[in-house]
Amino acid sequence: HHATERYGAQAVGEHLAAKFKLNHEFVDIDNPA
Repeated sequence: HHATERYGAQAVGEHLAAKFKLNHEFVDIDNPA
């Protein structure tokens, strides 16, 4: 589940960063759940 959802979260962050001129860093941390 985590493996497929991380791309959407990263894309949203990049989109918002570009739109509002924000710094954006995506941190991919494994979730054991």
